Amino acid sequence: NTMVEEVERSRDELQRTEALRREVQIAHQIQTAILPVSPAVRGYEVAARMKPADDVGGDLYDILAFEKTFWVLIGDVSGHGINSGLIMMMSQAAAYGAIADDPLCAPRDVITTVNRVVHENVQRRMRRDDYLTLMAVRHLGDGRFLAAGAHQPVFVVRAGGKVDVIEATGQWVGLAPDFAGGIREYQFQVAPGELVCFITDGVVEAANGSGQLFGEDRLAAILGRANGASASHVLGQVFAEVEAHAAAQDDDMTAVILRRKNED
Repeated sequence: NTMVEEVERSRDELQRTEALRREVQIAHQIQTAILPVSPAVRGYEVAARMKPADDVGGDLYDILAFEKTFWVLIGDVSGHGINSGLIMMMSQAAAYGAIADDPLCAPRDVITTVNRVVHENVQRRMRRDDYLTLMAVRHLGDGRFLAAGAHQPVFVVRAGGKVDVIEATGQWVGLAPDFAGGIREYQFQVAPGELVCFITDGVVEAANGSGQLFGEDRLAAILGRANGASASHVLGQVFAEVEAHAAAQDDDMTAVILRRKNED
């Protein structure tokens, strides 16, 4: 009888483990399904990749193209795993809804909308302390971009390999119902042939066996050497060098790279 009971317990545990594995697989499939498959915008080469640390990641990116403009979204939910992945999908849906209603809206309005949705659902209803950094960037035309939201710096590779690092200032999303002091917007411009790179912190905070971070300087050096290379080639170089540096992947890693074409 004892042996039969033990076998039954083991079988039940195996079934629960298999059911959990299937649920994680479904969550992974849903998350990857909402990422842009072949992102393309007029006048730019586009390359993007998200590599989650777990089966389900907390990083967010999107490229949304419209008739008169296009948008880049990039964000990072605190932590990683299923909870972060759910908040990531919630945030992406809220941002998409705000932009689709008015593709010419201000980036600060997108950040405000996502903040209200995340705060209501996560802080008030789920009673969790999760939050995210989120940047919303709209193309104004002629290589000009308008952005809002706290996140990792933007790296702009100029002609000759000089790299400008633009700090993305702001407040974390979801911690409070409103932003004290409002949201500041900032602009940058990319000339024909130049490149812009957006990342999450998993790229620059990847650590080697001695605890040394990959860092912004190494990333800037890779980008600076990529003068004239395609966006997809540069993206591949970034991930290859980060993965070679890191002892293990402890956080989700995402990068979005746009190179402005020489023709209009």
